[in-house]
Amino acid sequence: MQKTVVSIISLLFYVSICTGNTAASETVTLYTEAYPPYSHIGQDGKLTGISVNLVRQIMAETGLKYEIRLMPWSRTLRAAEHDTYSLIFSLSRTAPREAKFDWLALLARPEFYLFGHKTDARTVTAEGIREGLFTTICVEFHSSCSIMRKAGFPETKIFMRGDGGDSETMVAHGRIDLYLSDLRRNPYRLRQLGLAHDSTKPMFPVAGEVTFYLAAGLHVSQGLRDQVRNAVRRIEERGKQTKVPNEKPRATDRRPTKTCAKALFLARKVLNIYSFLGIANASYSHTDFKRVHFKCYFCSGT
Repeated sequence: MQKTVVSIISLLFYVSICTGNTAASETVTLYTEAYPPYSHIGQDGKLTGISVNLVRQIMAETGLKYEIRLMPWSRTLRAAEHDTYSLIFSLSRTAPREAKFDWLALLARPEFYLFGHKTDARTVTAEGIREGLFTTICVEFHSSCSIMRKAGFPETKIFMRGDGGDSETMVAHGRIDLYLSDLRRNPYRLRQLGLAHDSTKPMFPVAGEVTFYLAAGLHVSQGLRDQVRNAVRRIEERGKQTKVPNEKPRATDRRPTKTCAKALFLARKVLNIYSFLGIANASYSHTDFKRVHFKCYFCSGT
């Protein structure tokens, strides 16, 4: 009997390791970089952004404890590739990375352009890029470098920078011709660097679709990955069930304005007094009350 109990306990322990079931007391670490408007510190000092808000929703659905850490991109990648209980988000899905990560949830489809100096009157073309007519800059270990190579920039025209460099500043000061940025991100970045909002301009759309994902390294337990993937599936299913295209709000979905709410309150009081004193026909008063109630929901300017 004792051997049987020991065998069962050993089997359960083995299964828990193999399936990678997540203990409720553990905390999942999610790594990303400061990349407004997808992930950044807001004016209230709290972490926010397009990707951050989606990730919070997903992790809340899993019921797991988690924390989000903002770090330079090179450190973010290293941590995500070695930390066994972690995820990474706002990660561009590129060919070199495809087999290195499990892609759990699509977060955003940024619109990337090559930006140049506001006074640069040249026309940027794919042929001109391949011929080496333009210089560009990218972040080391960042997908921007692979995107530049894919666009056709010769290696001699691609300048690398670390996490601390400012591509926008170098282009704004005329040291480099082009840098890569998202249409939504660029205004945030210029303001952050103290540059005028029109210091640079989009000059060439980057061919191919760029996508940002919530992902996990292949060393992360399958159990954790499955929990996140299932949470995403549940959120998507709820969205499909509740979404009714082009449906106008029903009267019961609308809320009266403060003015209407006061009118309804007074009308109900008057109705009760009239009914108590027998001054007016109750059914007539109820009909009038319903008419007032209807107008309060649908009239404008109240």
